[in-house]
Amino acid sequence: MLADSVKRTGLALSYGDEFLIPISFNDYEVPLDRAGKRPDTSSTSIYVKMAFA
Repeated sequence: MLADSVKRTGLALSYGDEFLIPISFNDYEVPLDRAGKRPDTSSTSIYVKMAFA
């Protein structure tokens, strides 16, 4: 998914709660949220930003 977003202009991946932080090949680690009901489950939210032409 990250490789595809780099190839296409106007498409970017990011994460974050208040401010979106870009995901790149140099900074690709996304923190996991362990606030789920099960101890063996984590989640995260990834946002896809796309420019409209």
